[in-house]
Amino acid sequence: MPADTSISRTHARINVSQADTTARPRVTLVDHGSTFGTYLGEKAIASSEESSQDDKVTPKEPHEMTDGVRVRFGLLSTIYK
Repeated sequence: MPADTSISRTHARINVSQADTTARPRVTLVDHGSTFGTYLGEKAIASSEESSQDDKVTPKEPHEMTDGVRVRFGLLSTIYK
């Protein structure tokens, strides 16, 4: 990731677990109580432009990531595939 002061080294954690080798792995996201927040969902990118709290995840709780979901850490956004 490019240098971004809105993201810390311990901002969030992405966990990948797989019960069996034939299924797609389960991917969850946990925000560690970051200052600028972690966002998951369709409004994650638009909310950075509007300084909105739409799609902000609850800190310390796992949130399942689905294929193609938009993810934003602080002010930087990406799409999970």
